Amino acid sequence: MNTDNKKMTTSSSRYCTGLLLLCGNCNSKRLSAVLKAASKHVAQTLYVQHVGDERSSGNDRESRRLSVTGLKDVGVLRACSRRMWSFYTTAYETCPSVDVRLLMTNVKDARAACWLPDKRLDVVLTTIGFPPADVLPYVRSKFVVESFNDVAVMDIEGQIKSDGHQVDDCEEEEEDTVQRNTWTRHDNVCLGGTFDRLHVGHKILLSEAILLCRKRLVIGITVEELNKNKVLSELIDSIDVRTESLQSFLYDVDLTLDYCIVPMSDPCGPSITDENIQCIVVSKETEKGGLFVNEERLRKGMNKLDVHTISLLSDGQREINECDKLSSTAIRMKELGKRKRFSIDDSSLSKLPYVVGLTGGIASGKSSIAKRLQKLGAGIVDCDKLGHEVYAIGTNVFERIVEHFGRSVMADDGRIDRKILAAIVFDNKKELHWLNALLWPEIRKLKNEAIDRLFRDGFEVIVVEAAVMIESGWHRDMHELWVSIISRKEAVKRIVSRDAVDEDVAQRRIDQQTTNVERLKHANVVFCTLWNEEYTQSQVERAWFDLQTYIRQTAISLPLH
Repeated sequence: MNTDNKKMTTSSSRYCTGLLLLCGNCNSKRLSAVLKAASKHVAQTLYVQHVGDERSSGNDRESRRLSVTGLKDVGVLRACSRRMWSFYTTAYETCPSVDVRLLMTNVKDARAACWLPDKRLDVVLTTIGFPPADVLPYVRSKFVVESFNDVAVMDIEGQIKSDGHQVDDCEEEEEDTVQRNTWTRHDNVCLGGTFDRLHVGHKILLSEAILLCRKRLVIGITVEELNKNKVLSELIDSIDVRTESLQSFLYDVDLTLDYCIVPMSDPCGPSITDENIQCIVVSKETEKGGLFVNEERLRKGMNKLDVHTISLLSDGQREINECDKLSSTAIRMKELGKRKRFSIDDSSLSKLPYVVGLTGGIASGKSSIAKRLQKLGAGIVDCDKLGHEVYAIGTNVFERIVEHFGRSVMADDGRIDRKILAAIVFDNKKELHWLNALLWPEIRKLKNEAIDRLFRDGFEVIVVEAAVMIESGWHRDMHELWVSIISRKEAVKRIVSRDAVDEDVAQRRIDQQTTNVERLKHANVVFCTLWNEEYTQSQVERAWFDLQTYIRQTAISLPLH
């Protein structure tokens, strides 16, 4: 076995990229056992080629079943679809952390070679029925990859048996969950979606479309305007990132089709503008959208599409696991509280105290997060409270404000009336800039003094809460930046309820601040307080305990001043 460490992940001693040659028919139990064994050796991407017996005469039942001519038969097409569906759902159950990709080229034509021109294989895994001596010759004849140098070959059948799994290749027959599908292949097929964080549901949809398509597959991918009302829309990857991820999957699993990926700014996208499209692939959850597309096409005098509907989950899985398994929202939610990047490399920052900036838009819940961090052991610096201090009578800030704006900004007790001052600068960018240029350096001084004081009191981690962290540039003083986000709709709702103002005022207050998109450019950790308190607490604890581990592990390497 090749044990070249350059090809293996340092944390798990597993190979980065592998190819599994899956021989014979597999029921779900057998497939689960095979994938479980394979995932012990591959950490990142596992390509799976269903071999069947086409290595022999090419006249056997399996080879015929996987041929292009076979796909003309409705029963064969449905059988291929069921196999693909079962494969991906079993893969997610068995090894959810591995990006498993079923190669579709030879499903459509057992004689075709699979193209992975930009990929480097680290290991080829085999199961029963594939002699080790035949592996590399077969791979070289069936695949085009970047490099075959030093590829390891492993027979995992023995491991499957040692894990207590029986070798049982009889294939389970499953009922077609959507009886009304015509199971007709077309030259031009389309589908659409957000395709954020490509997951098993996306893979099933795309693979089904590939099965049904002969020549051109049109894919609409939503732009920002269609995504804005989605949960945690701020965390949705850019259209460029999503398109690249989509292309990577499509080109990996089947290079025989012409893929046309287009931005989609309305719910129908290319399905109501492209006259050549003959079929649209939808899930049960979006089936009504497919029917609406046909209404629009008929209204425009275009041909009616074959609406092909697939179920992404069985009924048993749906009740418990639908959100967890097939939701991009669920994947984005799992990223909350997770440290995305390590601390910045800046020798001007001392090892301790370890200073974390905490920011977020108005009504985003950052103050409640600060309180939770305080209970976990963090020292807290509230820059809003420090802002009150710099306005005190007799300070330089007090004198400058009165001199600039006049005594009309003073309350009856002689103090600065911040509400009057805020009303003056709210819609006057010039005056607001003048005021911020006066306030921010003074608040920064008090902030630094507060950090030093808390460190002397024994706090190693100090959280600095500030609404204007990015605008003021204070984030550059921090080891990390943690950001609390909330949707605009929820922020307006909270402001109206909390401050007893109308929605227009709430909208204007939000517009005065920097955007979540800008904040997230600098974020190491993201929180969202949209759900219950327990879920917010779990996010905070995840970030806090991960930070504690990081500080302990990197204590030697961090600069000590």
